[in-house]
Amino acid sequence: MTAQILLKITKRLLIVLLIAIVVNSYSQVTKESAFETLGALVGGTWTYGGKWSNGEPFKQEITYTWGVNNQIIKVQTKGIIDREAKTYGLRNEGIRAWDMEVNKMKFYEFDIFGGVTEGYCVFEEGQFHFEYLYDVEGKMETMGTRGSA
Repeated sequence: MTAQILLKITKRLLIVLLIAIVVNSYSQVTKESAFETLGALVGGTWTYGGKWSNGEPFKQEITYTWGVNNQIIKVQTKGIIDREAKTYGLRNEGIRAWDMEVNKMKFYEFDIFGGVTEGYCVFEEGQFHFEYLYDVEGKMETMGTRGSA
């Protein structure tokens, strides 16, 4: 290859790389934008309903509040806490906080049964979802729960 051809290829690769860097920087979620999106839920109680795969009714109420100088979002979830008695009450408490080591919004959920679920909030096009590992019949699977503010 001649030096001219190598120079043209190098220039084209640099342009493609520069475009990729610019596009990636615009798609990066910042701490501020993550808190802005989830912060829109603060002060409200959000109700979800439907049926589980086994046909049982499903209902949850989720309340969001600010904590620690608006640096975390606290979450309380009400749902069925005793399947046999169909008792409804506080099922989970959790937090959403910015993880500075990986520059992502992390979440933790602590449930009434002693379980802890943790993962990340993923933001895409005005919506968010949670990604986490979940034990499904002895196998860990990546799960996702979608929502929007």
